[in-house]
Amino acid sequence: MQYITGDSPLEVLRLSVRSFNALKKFGVKNVGQLFAIPIEKLFDIPNLGKKSVAEIQEVLKDIKEGKNGILFVADGDELQEQQEPKKEQVNDVNLFYDRTGILREDIPIKDLDFSVRAFNCLRNSGICFASEILELSVEDLFAIKNMGKKTVQEILDKREDLNFRAAVPDNNGKGERLIAHKITAVFINEIRTRINANPAVLRKVLKQPIENYVSKHSKEQGKTVQDFLCDPLLIKLLYSQDLLRKIVKNHIILELQKETFGMSYAALESKLPEHLKETNIFRDLLHEIYIQGEIIFTESGVERKYPTVLDYALSISDERGRAILVGRLYGEALEKLGRKFGISRERVRQIERKLLKKRPRLMEDKYAEVFQKYHFKKEDFMATFEEPEITFNYLNLAYSKGKAPIEELMSDSYFPISFRKGAEKVLFKDYITIKGERVKLTKSGITYYVLKTFVKDETSFEDFVSIYKSFLREHNLDSNEKLRFDEQTLQNQLADADYVLWKRKKRLRYYDISEYDFSELLQALAFEQYSNVEYSTLKFFRDFPQVMRLYDIRNEYELHNLLKKLYRKIKNGCISFKRMPTIEFGEANRDMQVLDLLLKHAPVSIDDLAKAYEQEYGVRAETVKANYLRNFDKYYFNGMYSIEVEPLPAHESQRLKAILTGDFYSITDIKEVYCREFPDSSSDLINPFSIKMLGFRVYSSYAIKNSYNTATEYFRKVLTEQDKFDLRKFPKAMTQLVTFTTELMELRNQYEIIEYSPSQHVNIRSLEKRGITKDHLRDYCNAVFSAAERDSYFTVHSLRKKGFSHLLDDLGFEEWFYGSILSQDSRFSYQRAGKNRIFLKGGRQVLLKDFIYMIVRLRQSINLTSLLQLIEDDYGVTIPRHKVMAVIRSSSMYYNEVTEKVYADYYTYSRESLKGPFFQQLQFWGRKN
Repeated sequence: MQYITGDSPLEVLRLSVRSFNALKKFGVKNVGQLFAIPIEKLFDIPNLGKKSVAEIQEVLKDIKEGKNGILFVADGDELQEQQEPKKEQVNDVNLFYDRTGILREDIPIKDLDFSVRAFNCLRNSGICFASEILELSVEDLFAIKNMGKKTVQEILDKREDLNFRAAVPDNNGKGERLIAHKITAVFINEIRTRINANPAVLRKVLKQPIENYVSKHSKEQGKTVQDFLCDPLLIKLLYSQDLLRKIVKNHIILELQKETFGMSYAALESKLPEHLKETNIFRDLLHEIYIQGEIIFTESGVERKYPTVLDYALSISDERGRAILVGRLYGEALEKLGRKFGISRERVRQIERKLLKKRPRLMEDKYAEVFQKYHFKKEDFMATFEEPEITFNYLNLAYSKGKAPIEELMSDSYFPISFRKGAEKVLFKDYITIKGERVKLTKSGITYYVLKTFVKDETSFEDFVSIYKSFLREHNLDSNEKLRFDEQTLQNQLADADYVLWKRKKRLRYYDISEYDFSELLQALAFEQYSNVEYSTLKFFRDFPQVMRLYDIRNEYELHNLLKKLYRKIKNGCISFKRMPTIEFGEANRDMQVLDLLLKHAPVSIDDLAKAYEQEYGVRAETVKANYLRNFDKYYFNGMYSIEVEPLPAHESQRLKAILTGDFYSITDIKEVYCREFPDSSSDLINPFSIKMLGFRVYSSYAIKNSYNTATEYFRKVLTEQDKFDLRKFPKAMTQLVTFTTELMELRNQYEIIEYSPSQHVNIRSLEKRGITKDHLRDYCNAVFSAAERDSYFTVHSLRKKGFSHLLDDLGFEEWFYGSILSQDSRFSYQRAGKNRIFLKGGRQVLLKDFIYMIVRLRQSINLTSLLQLIEDDYGVTIPRHKVMAVIRSSSMYYNEVTEKVYADYYTYSRESLKGPFFQQLQFWGRKN
């Protein structure tokens, strides 16, 4: 801010050459003399016409109000520049407190041996003492009129050499003035931390009122300097000074000019001195600026007021130019305006451009950036910003249209919330709200809602169509042609949708794939182990009943449809999903699969062979008998299948027995050994019969020494022989086997082994050595069952946060260990989430959306980042942001991209959205001192 007085030369006003010369010739030399001339007398000055007088009036009005960074300090506010300032009458020396709080003797600037130029610059700006120079920044010095680079450097050098003596004031009734001096210094410092104001001007404004107030109240019991600084009556007194109010109001205007989109009350208040917070002074100052016509109040806070484009157009003195620009703003075509004025359309365009180039900053320019970034249709722009057509037309004339879709504006944090909410309003105009949930009025939107709400259990496609049509009738949407569909097209879409499980005979149910972490399912199935083989998903459905319950998979057809959709994302080219429920790994040979079983079991009846195939590959026995055995009639005689197999030569058999001394081999491994040892022989000789003759029990893809009665017996021995083991160190060919996985799960269920960290297990024997038995594990489950609330989600981490403890805690295992114990208790259901498990007391299925909803519902709304952090802090669960957003969008919760908040439902969002800005303004305008 530059301060000028009546003695300031005329040049500081930066008038036009014509006006300046006319005044100079008339004998006007300074600002004070110009102010002394009545307006009507200005017309008597030679060469001052109507425009020049209007210019002078405007300039004088601006400097009185402090516009454009120049403020006139007049009359009672005027600085005493020509005379020696009045000194503090304490030992006849002016005193001040330095930054360390020590009282010092000040030095008049006339005693500092400045050059004439430096002295005059400082004196004319109101600076009389050396202490005032300490408060000036380099920018402040350069802002002083006539201050050049050399002069600034002279002052800075002199400031470096300043040495103030410590002062010892007398106590003859002068302490009050010292207190007032210190209070003045603190107030000036507080103001200057926020406002670029001349310290000399501030001292002039504040000094006398503070001295008077301190003198009047200093004798109050225990009144300290700090008490005065916090005294609301003193602050109110200081801000009753017109000049200080002008300084602060001008600062507010300048701050608003920096912000294209305006500022919230809180943000604007933060730009003011600390002592104004929580007072009505800021509110009153805003009201005064509003009355002056300098600002407007918006839903979000405050904006600088500028002329509108129509104001500017109507102010154009040239009648033709004014008519052309007004016409263009109202949408008139170039050709029409050209005909009206008898000029070409190109000439109309030139006039339009010239006028727009001369325009000042306009209210509509706040939309310039958003207009240039996003592609708006006129109707969408008007609805988004609630602006008239003129605004859109102006922006279209003055700026280039953007290309980005307005959908992206909703999450563009650069623009104010009001812009983003406007975009949201436009984008969601084609939605209806049902029971707090927003439903898009499209076929896909309503289909999804109907499935999620009404088709949670298996339903025929025909029944679904009936429910869909009933929904349209109920909500008066049945006449909307856009919501009707072709049934065959819809069937294809639903069979492929990620929120439907589709079965044979056109039956379906809602199933949201985004709800689940399928790592446990895929780990159990271990499809990597299969090569050139064909299975029915019935095999996997039967082999892993616990996993199927965990993921709410109800039959082999649902499993097939689910896996097809999962592997579509994984893009594994070695897996083909054939007609339900068949899956092919690589290039399968069905006859070879039958032949392998025949070699293994012959002689065998047709029923037993079909049952063996069903057990091995999951294809139902009746299907095997009807479709799989036609090429094996030559082996069928008298109700039995028999086959002669050529045995291995004796020397090959003996060699293989000497090499294959282990208990477990995959069939592939055995064939590789055979081919390495006997490269000239055919690997076809390695078959179930020949492997059996080598002393092994043969299974579909592996063999186990016949010293074990079953594969289960061998796997149990492997899994229990060590006190601790890491599953990742076992052969992959073994851990991927269904029988191995089944036994692993059974041993976990019996608490024979406990997984204490992913893939790492401890045997109950090891725990028993430390005095921990299975009864202690069951007691832990009982204690958790008592502590956990029914139908309330929890994790081991959240239980501990709430104060739950148990003697098992002393074992020092990670939370995974305790979760493993709970996961085997049928009273708890759970779902894996990353490296943790989320539990629920009771038999209800654990769903991620219900877990998140439980957290959101308690708070009604929560910022998405805060939600993720809360889940991690309170539950020890880390869920990817995109996963949480997908789950929220598939539920009745509502996520607002503008505020980045999650709401319990759309009704909650509507209530909060409506009251937010309104209540903020009520609180601001209604607050008390």
